[in-house]
Amino acid sequence: MEAVKEMVRLGLGLAVVPEWAVRREVTAGTLRAVSLGKAGLWRAWGLACLEQQLPSPALRAFVRLCTEHLPRALAA
Repeated sequence: MEAVKEMVRLGLGLAVVPEWAVRREVTAGTLRAVSLGKAGLWRAWGLACLEQQLPSPALRAFVRLCTEHLPRALAA
């Protein structure tokens, strides 16, 4: 992320990054944030694992944890 921000500072382009990643630079005035519209951007998340006959209890617990908690965490 630091390399991306440095390239933007050097005038080599722009970057689409999360607000938290450039908060310090925007506050300091070294970078400027530009709104992408009312809704902003959204991201689809997925989980990948090896195909198995029966998912392990640990895998089932991890999937349940992600399903229950990630949507709220990402919306915050």
